[in-house]
Amino acid sequence: FLLSYGLHVQLRSCSLTNTQKLHDHFYTQDNFEASALLSIKELELNTQTDSKIQRLESINRHFVDGSKEFESALTKQQIALLKRQVALQPKVSDIIGLTLNATISLLIQRALLGDADSVRREF
Repeated sequence: FLLSYGLHVQLRSCSLTNTQKLHDHFYTQDNFEASALLSIKELELNTQTDSKIQRLESINRHFVDGSKEFESALTKQQIALLKRQVALQPKVSDIIGLTLNATISLLIQRALLGDADSVRREF
């Protein structure tokens, strides 16, 4: 909680368009978790899928550097899901950004049972 609050206070003092200085500050402090949380906040504002994947990979590196194995594993799964959704996008245009459950549900609703089963097995 304190880390989130501290990040919130620091974000209020700088614009989200110029967060590189804040990332640099966290890097010099070896505060990889705060840098990852800042990247997550930036990810929320991003709408381009390729940029989201790159940002998630960056977040994962921060978690790895900070020895946050659980968070890293979850981030890797999110990257894999997003890549899978990109591959499914020609069949289902509104699939990007959904949760795993919502992705499978949408595939079933669109009668793409093979794809739904494949996603279920993968995750």
